[in-house]
Amino acid sequence: MDIDIYQQCPCHPDKKIKFCCGKNIVSDLNQVMSKNRSGQSHAALEQLDRLISKEGEKDCLLTIKTHIHLSLGEIEKAKAANTTFVANNPKHTTGLQHKSMIAMAEQRVDESVNYLQDAMDSITGSELPISLAQAFRLAGLGLLQSGRVLAARAHLQFAQFLKGDQDQELLQLEMETYRMPGISAFLKSDFRLSEAPDDVPWKKTHSNVLRAMLRGQFRKALKLLQKIDQEYPNETLVKRGLAVAQSFVGDEKSQTEAWLEYAKCDGHSNWQAIEAFGVAQLLNREPDTEVIDIARVTFEINDIEKASELAISSKRLTNSEPLSDDPFGEGPAPKHSFLLLSNDQVESAADMDFDKVPLAIGEVMMYGRQTDRAARIELITVKDDNFDNVLSSMTAAFSDVTDGSPNTQKINQIDCGSHSLNWNWMLPQDINREQHEELLTKTSWNAVSKWADLKFADLDGKSLREAAKDAKSQNQVQAKLLILNEFFRSAKLKKNVGLLREDLGLPELETVDPTQVETFSVIQQEYIDVEKLDDEALLSLQTQSMTIGNVGVMKRTIPELLKRPHLDSVPRDVCYTILARNSEAPEEALEHFASARAEATKAGRPIGIYLVHEFEYRLANGLTEKLDSLIEVIQSRHMKEPEVAYELTRVLQQFGVIGTGQEAPAGGPPPAATPPAESAGGIWTPEGGGSEPAPAAESDAPSKLWIPD
Repeated sequence: MDIDIYQQCPCHPDKKIKFCCGKNIVSDLNQVMSKNRSGQSHAALEQLDRLISKEGEKDCLLTIKTHIHLSLGEIEKAKAANTTFVANNPKHTTGLQHKSMIAMAEQRVDESVNYLQDAMDSITGSELPISLAQAFRLAGLGLLQSGRVLAARAHLQFAQFLKGDQDQELLQLEMETYRMPGISAFLKSDFRLSEAPDDVPWKKTHSNVLRAMLRGQFRKALKLLQKIDQEYPNETLVKRGLAVAQSFVGDEKSQTEAWLEYAKCDGHSNWQAIEAFGVAQLLNREPDTEVIDIARVTFEINDIEKASELAISSKRLTNSEPLSDDPFGEGPAPKHSFLLLSNDQVESAADMDFDKVPLAIGEVMMYGRQTDRAARIELITVKDDNFDNVLSSMTAAFSDVTDGSPNTQKINQIDCGSHSLNWNWMLPQDINREQHEELLTKTSWNAVSKWADLKFADLDGKSLREAAKDAKSQNQVQAKLLILNEFFRSAKLKKNVGLLREDLGLPELETVDPTQVETFSVIQQEYIDVEKLDDEALLSLQTQSMTIGNVGVMKRTIPELLKRPHLDSVPRDVCYTILARNSEAPEEALEHFASARAEATKAGRPIGIYLVHEFEYRLANGLTEKLDSLIEVIQSRHMKEPEVAYELTRVLQQFGVIGTGQEAPAGGPPPAATPPAESAGGIWTPEGGGSEPAPAAESDAPSKLWIPD
């Protein structure tokens, strides 16, 4: 739609074009806008430049020029146009908004957030320009990429507010801040501020805090809270507000300090203190334990073929997946890759000493001779207490082909806490589930015991064992144990966290009685006495746990829902499937799948999708005995049911049974319907996680790919 002289000017929304940039440019502006809308952005820019030459650098022309350059990703040109605009209008909302977007495009996240707050503070009146939604969206994405989850969510939510809750992309982005792997339940709670009591002298100022937060003026709210805190220190509600506002602004150091200060306040419950300590720990980007180096050790060799033969024959090295590129970015990819083991490889579980299970402790890469350097072996490993033994083993293994002493350099660091909680077994293929579970229980207990003896910076250099003896530190220790509990996904490993709590002499966490508490955080939800929830509250809790991916809560609410058959709106077949997909015991999972099919049949719904879910579960857990007959039933009877063909194709591609781009065959079993053997590919990392055997259910440590800078 064409603009006219009585519409708001693009540069000054409070003025009409006629009284701002002049009616004589309206015709040209319409042509510029028309060309830009039709994809002729460069033609629009050319016309803008001609118009600027004729009319001068009018604010509206610079505004539109900046916007088009930004949309094209031409950041330097956008910056030039916006610099001129801001020089003429230093406190103009649009100019500051564009300044924020330019800074974000240049990955200057903190500056971008500050410029955006400058833009919000420059607004006069109650109306908020909807154009600010894009700046808040970009800020949210930048903050999320930099790991500042709470600030990212606040910015994305405000962008959604400006758009009127209709933007599906923004809704999806906001959900990412809840459902991304590694997002702790501590960071999934509702961080809105509470109203101040009517009888406090700072009530009016706090009302302005709430208004500023609702208007996206997070920095202004923070300054008002700081003013209240100076006049009325030690107010618990104000301390929490400061922590939340600092988190929304996204200053990494300040937000951690604010949450710690709130956690140490008097006047709140143990749960509130535990949650605040947990948030502080998760927002802190500094390592909380001592750091150790990750070393790159280079051995020059005179015969790469002989070195390869030595590696292949060594019981301390095992083949790794070939690398397509040089991880150091220095030339061709390595010719051979191996994982270095802590003990000799074991061919059969019958010969395995559970006290000497081989672990991957480094990666060995072999490079051929290059124009400017000799053939070489590169070792990546952690420079821990075992480093000298690792070097000795490598030197002894390749003494026949190495020239001179190895060169060692630091390429990264890892904190001792993460290092102690990660392991990467190299287990024989014939290990059974019972052996694996015994090993997992023993290894994880040794790991958490070792972790409890580390010195933590936020515990004033004390270990958990030492801090647990001090009543003032117990809530902080409880927070660390809850975070550790999230680190382990299986109930068997979580049990070790409970045992460690007992070992430290800490009390069990309090059960939350929903009849006595009006609201409860995401962390508390896993400890709610669900039997005391009325139907509406139970359904609400279940819905929220599904939305944010809180599996622990789902595993408690769903059985309670199933105990209430009068809740006709609850799809019982779906409930059983969720329980099955999150079951650790195969027998229990298969019973749940059978119940899901029975409930679907009872409700008159097709069962094919539940057969596919069972097929996927069997593949993932190495339950191969009925795969062929199960997929034959799916393909012969259920392929035309909703989602079955799509989901079956996805599963078969995921497990490498068919190639990407292929579709599941319509009849007969697919080729080799068995899960592929695990391989250790990519760059080895000390955070690579505890790999499991062929019939493994899951890895219990987060998978991270670490590549040298």
